[in-house]
Amino acid sequence: MPPATAHFIISSFFPHELEEHLGLMPRYRAKQLFQSIYQGKMHWDEITVFPQAVRSRFANLYPLISSSVMKTYQDRANTKFVIRLIDGQIAEAVLLMDKNGRKTACVSCQVGCAMDCAFCKTAQLGLRRNLDAGEIVEQILHLQHRHGRIDNIVYMGMGEPMNNLNNVIKSIRLLAHPDGLGMGLRRFTISTCGLVDGIRRLVEEKLPVGLAFSLVTADQSLREELMYTAKANPLPQVKQALLEYQRFTGQRITLEAALMAGYNDRPKDAQLLSEFVQGLDYMFNLIPWNPVPGLLFRRPNQAEIEAFTAILHSHGVKVVRRYQRGANVAAACGQLGAEVLSSQAK
Repeated sequence: MPPATAHFIISSFFPHELEEHLGLMPRYRAKQLFQSIYQGKMHWDEITVFPQAVRSRFANLYPLISSSVMKTYQDRANTKFVIRLIDGQIAEAVLLMDKNGRKTACVSCQVGCAMDCAFCKTAQLGLRRNLDAGEIVEQILHLQHRHGRIDNIVYMGMGEPMNNLNNVIKSIRLLAHPDGLGMGLRRFTISTCGLVDGIRRLVEEKLPVGLAFSLVTADQSLREELMYTAKANPLPQVKQALLEYQRFTGQRITLEAALMAGYNDRPKDAQLLSEFVQGLDYMFNLIPWNPVPGLLFRRPNQAEIEAFTAILHSHGVKVVRRYQRGANVAAACGQLGAEVLSSQAK
């Protein structure tokens, strides 16, 4: 059994691992524990299939759920959870609800991020640490505890999923486990700023989840100016990895761009984008940049958005204009991380 002083996160383990690490006997106790966590039990006393003596013993050693919800911010359709992790670090998770009532969870995989994208709030944090698989899972457990069953999960919160891929993959397999939530793999989407090795690793792992690529611009030199990873992951290599992934999954790939007025909304960007998408089965999401205090980019106005959309259409690009979701609670794309900075300042 791990020492009681260790940061032992129970939600990080499959039933056979719980049996091994906790020495649970009889052997079916590990399965009961695993099922109880995904049924929404948050404390040992709630696992009534365990004898009271067993519950008391483990309650004195390890929390059933290692993290806790510090704050919530909510508007009509969206909720941001500020979650305190076992070591006091902070992660943020978001629940988005569409007009049909479908619920999508946007989870973080790191505290902060090492990618240093010039237009992103999370980049201002730097990378504090990776999240454990269980800490990713617990974001879903907290959201479901408050809002009921989640329909889709997207790895689009704080951090670059491909930079913590072992824990991201394990969290997906835990959530998809038939004794857990039993979620189908196609209900998961991983978003990346374009780490080629990570995209190829998903093929090797035979993990046919959805894939979203934060393209931003198909101008390689501008990408290198805006995104730290672009030089080591040039667009021709990224596209080749996307094609390999598409052949493996048979799924449409989502391309995304945060539109910043005067930066990536030039006719040249539309032309290069139309060339990049050749051969891909894709949908291109155009997202007006969400303002971040201290960053000097400008959100395009409606006329600028419509003008660039028209140019894209003239080049034959299949584009969907996405509107702000979560901005009222500082939970839109590129805005996560304010709570981490705030806690650091105290």
